[in-house]
Amino acid sequence: INVGWMEEIGAVFPDARFVFMIRDGVDVVHSHTKTLGTPLREAAETWRRSTQFLQEFRQNHSHPCRGVRYENFVRDPETETRKLCDFLGLEFSPSMVEADRDSELSDLQRVDHHRRVLTPITEDRIGVGHKALAPDEKQTVKDLIGSDLREWGYSTSI
Repeated sequence: INVGWMEEIGAVFPDARFVFMIRDGVDVVHSHTKTLGTPLREAAETWRRSTQFLQEFRQNHSHPCRGVRYENFVRDPETETRKLCDFLGLEFSPSMVEADRDSELSDLQRVDHHRRVLTPITEDRIGVGHKALAPDEKQTVKDLIGSDLREWGYSTSI
């Protein structure tokens, strides 16, 4: 879900538990500019606003929240999924980390940036923004979200 709906969901479901995934902002910015056509500054500001909202939500609400680092998840999906299952009180099943190539979710085939959901989990998107952005783009991203990257434990050596 979009982080902007967390407060409303929490109000309707007072026992809700929230799981969010955090990804290196540089890679997110690159992904949004290349895949969605979002202007660089707008993509960086969107990542910054989303991560700031998550921080504020965690500080101001009693709902249990569990963050998952994208990079950890793609490197070891089973371990991360087991941790999520523990947090949610669910029983882990190996099928949870297997690609469902026969999915009937229609948008997975129709929307380009959703197609990867049907493929096995890989590490190939980690660091792509650090490699692909031009030097001036890297500087702009660092200027806009550098402090937020540090706060989330990501490198600002872009």
